[in-house]
Amino acid sequence: MRAETVHVTDHALLRWRERASQTGEARVQEIVQAVKDSKVIKKNEPLPYPLPRVDGSVYSFNNKEGLLFILESVTIDEYRLVTVITGGPTYRGLARPPKKTLNKKAKYVEQEKTEIDFPQFDSAIEERNWLTEEKRRLERELAATTKKSAKRKELLKTWGEIETRLTDNKTKFVQEQDKRYEEKKKTTCCCELVLQLIHEVRELRKLVEALHGKHQSGPPSNRSTVGPVHVQPTIAGVSDLATQGDGPLQPAAQQDEAA
Repeated sequence: MRAETVHVTDHALLRWRERASQTGEARVQEIVQAVKDSKVIKKNEPLPYPLPRVDGSVYSFNNKEGLLFILESVTIDEYRLVTVITGGPTYRGLARPPKKTLNKKAKYVEQEKTEIDFPQFDSAIEERNWLTEEKRRLERELAATTKKSAKRKELLKTWGEIETRLTDNKTKFVQEQDKRYEEKKKTTCCCELVLQLIHEVRELRKLVEALHGKHQSGPPSNRSTVGPVHVQPTIAGVSDLATQGDGPLQPAAQQDEAA
């Protein structure tokens, strides 16, 4: 940043001590040098941290330290430092806590947690649904993992395995989808046929009821003369039952002898 003079306010001094100081001390010359080593962010460029832009303020970013300086312009080469912003947590002690280093055993345990046990599936459709959900979960974890971490490499490896299984699963998945569609289509056709038959039966029933009602509404003389018809069977060798009265049945030969 091209700045000959940088005035450090008390507020900026306090923010530097809390957010950027490695020893808990705030030296003005160190702050001024960090500001001069930074680069001004243009108005059409996004800020490194989610902050609203304030009119009249100048934003400068020190990429090496990861510090964002908010300044006010006094003249062309003279600025007033208002505050210091950092992406890390704020430390109010004398110094930042030491970084935690993972030993080889801890890294190995971290890598083991990223491995996935693929369960057994009853169908290709069930397998594809599970793989799709697992892929989305890994993508969310990848978005929240730093690029240089060992966990990200293992997540990418597992993500690649899931992608390969999805590719291999595609053919069986399409076949099962087509089969289910054909079965559903057949079931639908059968249901439509049954509904059509039911409709036809109802129409026939209505027609029969209409004809029966028309017959019942005929002239009274016809209703009195027309009655049920009884058909009496005729058996060879047996005389008419009406001529015998109440006596027992006798064959024709015995009747001739009696006569």
